Amino acid sequence: MKKVTILLSLVVLFAVSCVKSDLEPQVLEPQVSNVSFTPCKRDVLRSGELSGKVDVEFTNKGVQIIHYDFEVHCDFTTVNATHTFANGILNITQKGDGNARCLCNTDVSYTIEGISQNKVNVIFINGEQVYCHNEYNKFCLYANVEDFYKTAPLINGHLSLLPENWNDEQKLQSLTDWLNSQPCVINAKLEGVWTDRDCMIMCQPRRYGNISILLNDNGMTRELRLNIFGEYSKPLQATDYSYKKPKEVRVSFKSNTTTIRNVFDFINLFDRKIVNIYRAGAGRGYLSTMPANNLEEILEVLNAKPYFSYVHGYVLNNRMNIQAANYPFNSEHIDNYIVIDVTMSSMENKDYQADWLKFMNDYKFFEGQTNWAWFMIDFEVPDGKESEWIEKIKTYESVIGATFNYGYQSMLIQ
Repeated sequence: MKKVTILLSLVVLFAVSCVKSDLEPQVLEPQVSNVSFTPCKRDVLRSGELSGKVDVEFTNKGVQIIHYDFEVHCDFTTVNATHTFANGILNITQKGDGNARCLCNTDVSYTIEGISQNKVNVIFINGEQVYCHNEYNKFCLYANVEDFYKTAPLINGHLSLLPENWNDEQKLQSLTDWLNSQPCVINAKLEGVWTDRDCMIMCQPRRYGNISILLNDNGMTRELRLNIFGEYSKPLQATDYSYKKPKEVRVSFKSNTTTIRNVFDFINLFDRKIVNIYRAGAGRGYLSTMPANNLEEILEVLNAKPYFSYVHGYVLNNRMNIQAANYPFNSEHIDNYIVIDVTMSSMENKDYQADWLKFMNDYKFFEGQTNWAWFMIDFEVPDGKESEWIEKIKTYESVIGATFNYGYQSMLIQ
């Protein structure tokens, strides 16, 4: 058995996953003893900084580490380790010397004295978590798309502990592997790593990365895409994610033949809750031929109605002589229109439908520029049946598209 050289340095680290709430920050001077490693084993070949099994055992002296099949160069003569302990995080970086092109493996063993189990929250070796004190997995407390942003300290904490000399792809692959080690993650895949210099269109000067993740949320599979950014002078950080909204399907309708009356007829075919209805595209919204000074009254009436989640109104000058396909007059003589953009909710309620149609009639509203705008509906469907409903809705002739509905959430916790 040969003696291993341990190089020690202390860095104050930010405590992340597995942190005990009553732990006071402290830094201990580590004392290493009983250090050894085995000769080169050529029958086990792996690639990567961390390979093989790691045993962690706390004794009355401290913590004993046995790292089996650690990858080194064939001509190695020692193993160097950079070791830090602060805020409950024991962070170990191991690297064998030598520079031969061939690789082999060794079993490394040592004890770090003076570190008691009740002071250690988590242990990393070369950026990989090998020990956590928690009886439950903190990451998986947030294994749903609505709460996933709460994993930001854990994800960014992992990124912050990786070796500084690793490139972005190595760091994000390590993060992907760490995500795959979580019991609530069905699969995580690194989709891409690039910088603004690689963009086909204009990008802000920074580094980018995407990881697709499938979560097991109490037996239901949830999909999300995690976005990673980093300025050139700053570390990588998880900033936001997009996700398929559970129990929602988005439907769009042909623009030049569909009125709100047609939309109501369509949704009445199904016994489903309507999350949103709105008009999108150029010339969206509803137009009225009433005088412009009626705008304030109209907005007051709309804001009192229970089925709107968004109301916006303004006056449009008719410089372009707007023509409406579904309104029976020539509009060239009209100087101004009152325009309203609204988002309706819970419109499966037929009383709400009737109330809106009456409002349109009373205040002389019609759908504006139907060739340039289209209706969008967000349906609520049974959980896990989104794909079935998408295919079902696509069979209707008036539908131009049906897809999953997507949400977006910031990972930047204030």
